[in-house]
Amino acid sequence: MKIRIIIPICCVFFCCCMLSSCSETPVTKKPTPMEGRLRLAGVVEFGGLDTPASRAPLELLRRNLATTFPGMTWKKETEWMGHRPATADSIPVIGEVPGVSGIFTGFGHQHIGLTGGPKTGRILAQLISDQQPNIDLSVYSPARYAANFASEP
Repeated sequence: MKIRIIIPICCVFFCCCMLSSCSETPVTKKPTPMEGRLRLAGVVEFGGLDTPASRAPLELLRRNLATTFPGMTWKKETEWMGHRPATADSIPVIGEVPGVSGIFTGFGHQHIGLTGGPKTGRILAQLISDQQPNIDLSVYSPARYAANFASEP
């Protein structure tokens, strides 16, 4: 039996700017893997997989740095921007796949996977072992994307 479920995925750009050999590093004086460097990160922009990189998020990071640490200089700057897939409604997909008994999903946590992952793992373990989780999972249900699914023999 073939099951087809279409889950709309959008793409999130995660922007980062790494500064090396900073004139002053506004972090602890203890040695760290970032010693002598400052990472500016955390800007998210929605777009498709073929959408070109936008300069605006990186410029925002630079403006905020200049406001927070006026006069800071650096010798090298490395820009990085990557794609992170996300569900179209920004809500994780957690639960049993409609029409296929025993197949479960737990994905779509975006930038909070390390935080949401353990709870999702616990929920999936409960579902798989036929225990009732202590939260209403309807908002996370894979069935919300099942309107266009079809079973084929």
